[in-house]
Amino acid sequence: MDLMNSVELGGDEPAAIEAGSAASPYATGGGGVTFERKVAVQYLAHLLAGDGAAELGDGRHVVSVAFQQAPESPVDDLVIAAAFPDESEPSLLLSLGVRRSPNLVQSDPPTRKLIRDYVSALINAPQDGPQRRLGLVVAGPQLHAEQLGTLADLGAAQMDAPEFFNLVETPNRFDAGIRGRLGQFEGLVSRALRDLGVAEPSTALIRQRTWELLSKLTVLMPRLESPDETDWAAVANNLVAVAKTSDLEAATRLRDLLFFLASEYSPKGARIDLNILRRDAHEVLDPKTGRHQQGWQVLGHLHDRAVNSVRDEIVASDGRRRLRIDRSRIAAELTAICSESTAVVVSEESGVGKSVLTLRSLAAAVDDAPELMQVQCINLRHLHQLTVEFESTLGCPLPTLLSEFSAPQRMLVIDGADAVAEGMENAFRYLIDAAGESGMKVIAVTAVDNVQVVRDVLKDRLGTEIAEYSVPSLDDSEVREIVGNFSELEHVYSNPRSRELLRRLVVVDLLVRGDVAEVPLSDADAMEEIWSGLVRKRESTDRGHPDAREFALLRLADLELTGGDRLSVISGLDAAGLTGLRQDGLLQTSEENRFMIGPDFAHDEIRRYAVARLLLSGNDPTAKLLDAGVPRWALAAARLASLTLLEQPDGPHTPLQGRLGKLQASFDALVEAGHGARWADVPGEAL
Repeated sequence: MDLMNSVELGGDEPAAIEAGSAASPYATGGGGVTFERKVAVQYLAHLLAGDGAAELGDGRHVVSVAFQQAPESPVDDLVIAAAFPDESEPSLLLSLGVRRSPNLVQSDPPTRKLIRDYVSALINAPQDGPQRRLGLVVAGPQLHAEQLGTLADLGAAQMDAPEFFNLVETPNRFDAGIRGRLGQFEGLVSRALRDLGVAEPSTALIRQRTWELLSKLTVLMPRLESPDETDWAAVANNLVAVAKTSDLEAATRLRDLLFFLASEYSPKGARIDLNILRRDAHEVLDPKTGRHQQGWQVLGHLHDRAVNSVRDEIVASDGRRRLRIDRSRIAAELTAICSESTAVVVSEESGVGKSVLTLRSLAAAVDDAPELMQVQCINLRHLHQLTVEFESTLGCPLPTLLSEFSAPQRMLVIDGADAVAEGMENAFRYLIDAAGESGMKVIAVTAVDNVQVVRDVLKDRLGTEIAEYSVPSLDDSEVREIVGNFSELEHVYSNPRSRELLRRLVVVDLLVRGDVAEVPLSDADAMEEIWSGLVRKRESTDRGHPDAREFALLRLADLELTGGDRLSVISGLDAAGLTGLRQDGLLQTSEENRFMIGPDFAHDEIRRYAVARLLLSGNDPTAKLLDAGVPRWALAAARLASLTLLEQPDGPHTPLQGRLGKLQASFDALVEAGHGARWADVPGEAL
């Protein structure tokens, strides 16, 4: 469809109205409708591009474009709000009257009404708030408009009305056309004052209002229509940087869409800011362009890091055999729930693949329909703990950035939401508040132990119902597909009890990479097998000594649990062991914080194993917890440690008799010490 031809053209001049009467938006539209829409497109383009125009003052950019603002603004065709970069509110309001070819003489009724509107706007302008200026826009260079523009420039350069009139009336200083135009304009102002209720305005008052109006007036003569469309072509050139494919053809499509949108906005008396315009023009915009480029670069880095840090492949230890399980049906279910809900908590136990499913499926949905959906992924653990530091890195408030997302479906995916239990609750609240303020959905991914706290924070901040989605573990057909590709798992699959371990994607990947040898029957057995095969490398020394590798993970687990000086801990670790653990994908170096000392765990499941083994280093797994202040995030590791302890064979150092009772008593003591009733459930859950 030709958007330009789809708009019905209107008359060139408005009907005259009685002084002081109000009219509906659109009915008071001035000159030719097509020309008025093209003028609007100029300012909408400035709004998208983040720049300004000479009439707004050096350095100001367009903040909003308002259409047909009567009766609020007597000069109502367009009202442009503009601000300097460091201003949070507009410092200028420019009210524009748009007329294709006005006849600026006293005898012309439409011109009398036009000038009456200008005088009314001048008299009734608020004394506080932003600076207010007036503009007259005509279609290309015209003699009357050029003369009026000269008078406006002269008026702005004089201190008062007498100086202005003395200057213009000085013999031979200006040509007769300029002096004559001033006489006509003075007469129009005199008529306007009478129409507005001033019975017999004095010459001094008429001249004062004439000078005031001229000193606040800007006359614009854009070349937007045939035969000279120079400025209309310039609009398209200005839009290249924000158009979808960053070329002139795409920019022309965007310009024509803006023309169509202007025809929609005008009869509604709409006030359009950048957020509204980006959403209305989303299909033809480059979604990666925004006014705050520093912040967009940071968000892009966080998104890529979050998505790339999740594994969706099972890879053999030799790196040659790879398998990606098709979970498209589950992904479609999750995407549908996210599309239909304001906020969603995605959960299940560690290792089922909830993060990779959520992040990759929603990213794929964006690739399939970028005109419908935008997704920003952030791992909560990748953020600064202090939100002021995060905002400083962005260079602007996060809600400002998120408001520049423009697709109909806009989602903020927060992976690692478990970190609310690790001192990141303020950062989590900050993300939720920013999403709510900017109209984005929130998708929080968390392990099952922290579902309630994540859900409660979401509900408290958003004040809406929270949907939940539990990611299913791998089904029988998916497990069979895995075993068919990795024959080393056949002996695990053949045992009905151990087969259940293969339903967790991360556990499968770790077992395969560790060259599984035994038949693990429980979560504790799987940890032991992975620790032996992948951490200690079956006692191989090609990637660091086994003891050095093990001690490194345990020291990092202790650092996570109890805190301490990171430099002193990391500097004492074996360098070859750390390098080998990185190469084997058990540790990773932070890309976000290049000043962070040393590596971190590559997956929560690896951290869970390391913390569980650390808790088992003493006779009582709760002893280390107490030393660390009993952090809630360690629940899963404590449960795994308890299971391991309960499964130990009977012996002099680990007597079976009374083992469960003793373990239960130690966790009950945590409850009695005020650390929460949840801890009392750990031994029973381990069983």
